[in-house]
Amino acid sequence: MVEGGLDTLEVREEAHDAYNERLDAACRTMVWTHSGVTNWYENKHNRMTVTAPWKLLDYWRFTSEFAPAEFQLGRQGSRVLAAD
Repeated sequence: MVEGGLDTLEVREEAHDAYNERLDAACRTMVWTHSGVTNWYENKHNRMTVTAPWKLLDYWRFTSEFAPAEFQLGRQGSRVLAAD
């Protein structure tokens, strides 16, 4: 990014949505989503408000490598450039 004069990095909507689908699927298997359980992890729309319901090692495995195609790179104040 520095060599290319880029200074912004935004996650693409498709990557964001895919992560949230994966997150919601994992949350559906947890005790906190059982109909008889009330807790502070669930918001008023019955959606879990956790960022990573996985074991730390599992989360690290699927986030340990940068996937440029999942992001838009650009320059502050300029249009966003596609990642290669």
